[in-house]
Amino acid sequence: MKYFNKTDINWFGLDASNDMLEIANSKLENVSLIQANAENMPYSSSTFDFIVNNYALHHFKNKGQALTEIHRILKNDGIYKLHNNSTHDMSQWWVYYYFPSVYGEDLQ
Repeated sequence: MKYFNKTDINWFGLDASNDMLEIANSKLENVSLIQANAENMPYSSSTFDFIVNNYALHHFKNKGQALTEIHRILKNDGIYKLHNNSTHDMSQWWVYYYFPSVYGEDLQ
């Protein structure tokens, strides 16, 4: 977080994959990382001012429950930023070209 090192921001990260958290932990400093599912996050209600969800929504087993959890832990005036891909429309995406098994997993 070298671009934000002079700000008073508390950084948190959550992932279901311990392997992904190990990679993140090797690249980040001053971030609280935990292993958990988005459908059942271990945070108190109304905790976060800003939540970012990049390229993960299609991995959630229960998208409705995950969105309910995000709403629960987001402050009333908080911001939720979602950015995702459309698996069904991206069969020729370079990631699927080089990692074809991922396409089938994402479709599920």
